[in-house]
Amino acid sequence: MKITYKEHTLDVKLWRAALAGLADRIARNLDELCYHEDFGLKIPEKVPDDWSNSHRSYGWTGNAEFVPDPLALLHRMIDDDSLNLVRVTDDGRVELKSAAMWTILDRCAAINRDLALLCFFL
Repeated sequence: MKITYKEHTLDVKLWRAALAGLADRIARNLDELCYHEDFGLKIPEKVPDDWSNSHRSYGWTGNAEFVPDPLALLHRMIDDDSLNLVRVTDDGRVELKSAAMWTILDRCAAINRDLALLCFFL
């Protein structure tokens, strides 16, 4: 369970344990970001994908319904007073708090980084 190339040795058992740990961390962070809710997520048996479509905005995720409300997570975050994401002014305008938005985006970036590493190493 070891692979050696020149002066370097890869311990496959440790490598696999590290990848499993990374996958677990991704799952935990996603679960926490989503408030331990799945928002009705259902993955259809077939999702069409037109590989010949080269339009900039095209994506296969728009070809099926995965959740009943695509903005459910955003709604949940707006309702979360601890995030302090929005403020309604006295005249009824909604103001987004940029510092709170950056905090959320930083959490998402960390998850994306870990997903990229996991995909690369697998």
